[in-house]
Amino acid sequence: EFSGGHFFSNIGFCMETGNMFVTSNKGVLLKIDPDKEQIICSYRLHDSPILSLVIQGGYVVTGSTDNKLRVWPMSFSDYLLEALHEGAISSLHVAKDGRKILVGTLAGTLGILNVRDHTFYTIVRSHVGSINCCIARTPISDEFVTIGQDCTIRVWDSISCQQKFEFTSVNDEPKVACYHTLS
Repeated sequence: EFSGGHFFSNIGFCMETGNMFVTSNKGVLLKIDPDKEQIICSYRLHDSPILSLVIQGGYVVTGSTDNKLRVWPMSFSDYLLEALHEGAISSLHVAKDGRKILVGTLAGTLGILNVRDHTFYTIVRSHVGSINCCIARTPISDEFVTIGQDCTIRVWDSISCQQKFEFTSVNDEPKVACYHTLS
């Protein structure tokens, strides 16, 4: 049943039960008994490929190309938490206490999801692809601009390195820019 068209992307191990979990490009998670070398059951958790899997403290966290992070109980009856992100979830890490999840996306963001109060804070925002140009006002400036192959122009705070603004070119890839702020 799972040999045709399935590509398996992640393997997780539950220390409490001894079961293994494997995710696929079709949004399916397989629960495997490694001692009996057989599939116990399968769960359709997402409508698109699951790129990230973490098993910790009786919970399973999945991230998919549908831009959704989901926290599941081990029964997989229904997700306990769903968070929609700017891009496909490419990496996950759960803090030891389970209260925070570090989330990386293919859209170039890295952030922390606070599970308790459902808040999300973006730590890093980056271009997807190479940076074509970087401009800073001289001699001293509190911001700089980057132009990326992803057709975005981004203005950054040079002290905190947080993104302040983002502009997207719909029709073509920007190569160069000049700017000045009203001060």
